Amino acid sequence: MKQLTLIFLFFAVDLQCQNDSLFNVADYFIDEESDEGNDAIIELLESLHNSPVDINNSSPEELLVIPFMDINSARNIIAFREQNGRFFSKSELYMINGLDKSIVKLMLPFVTTLQKEMIPDVRNSVLDFNLRNRISSDIQNKMGFITNSYKGNKLKSYTRLRTGYANTNLNLLIEKDPGEESFTDFYSFSLLSDDLIPASTVIAGDYLVEFGQGLALWSPYSISKGSSSVSAVIRRQREIRSYSSSDETNFFRGFAIKTHLNPFNFFAFISQNFWDASLDYDADVFTSVSKTGYHRTSAELNRKDRLKNASSGIGLGYRYNDSADISFLYVNTGLSDKLTVSDNISLKNFQVYSGSYNFYSNKISLAGEVSYNNYSWASINNIYFNLARSITCIFSYRNYPSDFHNLYGHGFGETSTTQGETGLYGGVKITTGFGLFNLYVDQFRFPADKKHAFDLTGTEFMIFYTCSILENFIITGKYFNEAKEQMIEYNSNIIVAERILKKFRLGLEFPADDNLRLKSRIELSRCSFEGISNYDKGFLTYFDIKYSIFSNLTIYSRISYFKTNNYNSRIYEFENDLTGVFTNTALFGEGYKWYIMIRLKLSFGLDISCKFWEMYKNHTSAFGSGYDEISGDRLDKFGIQIDFYPFKNR
Repeated sequence: MKQLTLIFLFFAVDLQCQNDSLFNVADYFIDEESDEGNDAIIELLESLHNSPVDINNSSPEELLVIPFMDINSARNIIAFREQNGRFFSKSELYMINGLDKSIVKLMLPFVTTLQKEMIPDVRNSVLDFNLRNRISSDIQNKMGFITNSYKGNKLKSYTRLRTGYANTNLNLLIEKDPGEESFTDFYSFSLLSDDLIPASTVIAGDYLVEFGQGLALWSPYSISKGSSSVSAVIRRQREIRSYSSSDETNFFRGFAIKTHLNPFNFFAFISQNFWDASLDYDADVFTSVSKTGYHRTSAELNRKDRLKNASSGIGLGYRYNDSADISFLYVNTGLSDKLTVSDNISLKNFQVYSGSYNFYSNKISLAGEVSYNNYSWASINNIYFNLARSITCIFSYRNYPSDFHNLYGHGFGETSTTQGETGLYGGVKITTGFGLFNLYVDQFRFPADKKHAFDLTGTEFMIFYTCSILENFIITGKYFNEAKEQMIEYNSNIIVAERILKKFRLGLEFPADDNLRLKSRIELSRCSFEGISNYDKGFLTYFDIKYSIFSNLTIYSRISYFKTNNYNSRIYEFENDLTGVFTNTALFGEGYKWYIMIRLKLSFGLDISCKFWEMYKNHTSAFGSGYDEISGDRLDKFGIQIDFYPFKNR
């Protein structure tokens, strides 16, 4: 009887979940107020999709690599496995008490049972090959092209090759941004082997290093505050891993090794890379590092690869069963010239020392990191409570001094700089028979410095609800409130005022039939400043259609209408895009936006995707500013992508 139930679950749910899994998961997380458009977030999800976690053999710590997995959910999975034996299909996760169906749906593309799971025509091969080519462009010309200030054409091109045999993998990537002259303006490469040294992973080329809670070392992206109130706080390090993103700054280039000799873990790395930086010729010091990766104009080309950084580090960890681990890290960095990181500190050669800990028990878990950079100590400490099978909560305290300067850190917090911030965070997740509740409260403070003479404080509150009324019929609701002090100009004076931002969202997703899926959302925003009577408001609504004409041909479309008073009440719209592309548009003013995207999957391992989108704004004469300005009230863009992976299971 159990097998018949699993067969039904698999064919009804699992095959459908594999489509658009990256978009569905990203939409769950990337919905907070954010101007960052980091394609590397999608790269993280795609790497997990390509290397899913084995739920039949994974420890709680290994399950926690999945971004939205919390400790309680991981324990529930393992308890179910110990009681019922190996998972026959990953859709058995729907049968576990304490796991909400909407979370299981997000989880399925990132887990495996290492079995064929009844998929027809499965081809098993140790050879892997994936080639991706993508081009995109604005239809209209930006001012930089009209004035010939941009050196190259307006095409954005991207080519990535991933190939491997057995336990050796090669990544190659080249990219060109619009306006850049060379089609190889940025390149990245890495070679990873798990066979070269026993019990070790070795990487040559470009790679990322993750340690502890991200104070000393972390990748350039991470899941932070959002709809997942509990699982987003505690980081789960993966030490070293290959780099294959188009972000042109935040990675290491050289050699890295990771060795596991139970109960010890060891990793080391050495790197030499170049950053784009601006030089103050009078002071003979670099004033900033440019992270845009743009090399379009003479000024941008003059900043290219100006600052060399050489880094090395070593990490050592000890794990006691699956209940505790402690790790230590030392990193040394040398820059070719001084880099100003604050009003009175310039760095050239510096070290970072860090220690992290994780302790697990049935009801309480602890995790944290303490880091020292020769100027000050930074720390974050988290305590996780499993109050019941369906109730979990977390409390976190962070303290990042203003003189804690670290070029590679990306800790949890209100900002991604891991500097000049203290905060107290509390989150709760409640799984009920009628839906999943996530809520958090975060109080933070930015200490006074030369930019602002007073401490600036803020408080955030969020509650998110989702439920599956029927199979794949999902309702979501979200309320967000932020009160945050800011320096603003008012009546020709600079004052400190509390900005109060409120947002409300209601979403609905449901299948009209086996081939047609519909999704809609309504969102409201309201922004005001304490002591100022005026307030700004915003409204967004959109309607999504996904229609599978044939089993290998799918059409996606969305039409959005938005109306806001100005940028203060902007609303973000994360949208489905070509695989690997992050699109989180800030909509403000009044107008509409629509797109259509077509995906064709061919039987011999060739996928073709193309997308066209258009934005129209009332009462506007241009989009953007400076060299990026596009005249008119309409903005059009297209993109096309070809993926070729002949050895992948279809």
